[in-house]
Amino acid sequence: VLTTFVQTLDTVRNLIAALPSIRHVMQGDPDGAHDAIRLLLEQSMSRIVGAFEHYTAELFATMPMAPHAKVKRGSFQRLDEASSLWREAVGKAYDDILSAQEWTCLIRLIQQRHLLTHANGIVDADYVKKSGDATYVTGQRIVIREGDVRDLADLVGKLGAALKTVSTTAHPKT
Repeated sequence: VLTTFVQTLDTVRNLIAALPSIRHVMQGDPDGAHDAIRLLLEQSMSRIVGAFEHYTAELFATMPMAPHAKVKRGSFQRLDEASSLWREAVGKAYDDILSAQEWTCLIRLIQQRHLLTHANGIVDADYVKKSGDATYVTGQRIVIREGDVRDLADLVGKLGAALKTVSTTAHPKT
């Protein structure tokens, strides 16, 4: 899990880089190309979030002084909960690692992935409230762009690298 996280991010970045080739190969069917690329981008969001969730859970599990008793099923699916666990374990939460703008972007992207997985990408009131994204209204379908997937990969990559560093340098609390 710890190794495949970085490989997943690299694979998704390579896929994004290959999208112009996919468009070119499918130039005779622009609608088909659009649908194929939309599907690849949406699936990439899920792959990134799943890899990040498993990576952070596994990394957390390797720390003997972490508050393991507080970890519940799905704890690392929820940004706020996972961030709090990390703060307690190593003194750094996700919003200590990311800038305010990056944190806000990560919340929005994770919420979009949640919509894709659980609501076929259809915006609901919870999405608007939790993400702070006022560009959509209830009932619309979100649109995932290449930049969104790239940003998600970059943000979780930054978090993953920082968490690995703090987890290996964390000292037992006294």
